[in-house]
Amino acid sequence: MLPLLHPSNSSESLAAALSKVMEEAKALHPGEFFSGITLTTYDSFWDWYVPNNGPLDAGQNQILGSRLLDGKALSDREGLKKAYKTFTSDGSIAALFLVGGKKVWNSDVRGGSNAVNPGWRKAYVHTRKL
Repeated sequence: MLPLLHPSNSSESLAAALSKVMEEAKALHPGEFFSGITLTTYDSFWDWYVPNNGPLDAGQNQILGSRLLDGKALSDREGLKKAYKTFTSDGSIAALFLVGGKKVWNSDVRGGSNAVNPGWRKAYVHTRKL
């Protein structure tokens, strides 16, 4: 849906931008990461909804947990490597989401900062097991 945010964007321009970012990230650690981008166009919201949400998606039976990683956690590469190997030892995959940066950390929140978890104010990455 991101290409809709600006008329000059297209699915292809979004895929190209994301591919560039992923290739640069993967080049730093050859053979350690994988990524995939699938471009799909739907004629209507319903055409997207049926195959992606279906009538049987009433919930999932799983335990969720995640971690917010700040600069200190990310700088301990050996500890980080050990932690990821431990919690993905069953063959599962770890998801990493970039969530922070200067604008988040230095934001002037209307009414003051009332984040549920103040760790969001220092985090670079939100990670969880898939």
